[in-house]
Amino acid sequence: RLPGAAENVALSGRPGEAEVEPQDLETFIKEYAEAALFGGAEEQIQVFVRSALLCMAVGSAYSLCTGNDLELLVCGLPYMGEFKELEESCGYANGYTAESPVVRIFWRVVQGMTEIWRRKLLLFCTGCDRVPILGLKSLNFVISRSG
Repeated sequence: RLPGAAENVALSGRPGEAEVEPQDLETFIKEYAEAALFGGAEEQIQVFVRSALLCMAVGSAYSLCTGNDLELLVCGLPYMGEFKELEESCGYANGYTAESPVVRIFWRVVQGMTEIWRRKLLLFCTGCDRVPILGLKSLNFVISRSG
């Protein structure tokens, strides 16, 4: 039974209650994962893909894009780049400046972070752990006091 399903789902052409033999375990796991991840949401995924393709199909240049090009447009850059770029383009508000002690400590900590922690910082601040296609300088990053 798939998570959230009311009834058993037949995989590999077997009845939903059939036991899995050891030699069929790898095939069962693959089919179960596909059914759990895509099966229930297949219609929504198809609607999303059609809508996304309609939004991106803006002229003949679209036909020149590869899958990697589309991934860059949708997801951003896979590499982190230099966070110094983000620091240099950062704005400050409500009493903070680039020279404020708290801000200087913040940037020192960020510069010392591993890539994983920098990605977590990006995810926290932007909702995505990837760098925008125009680079970190394109983010409207502002350090501000709250309250």
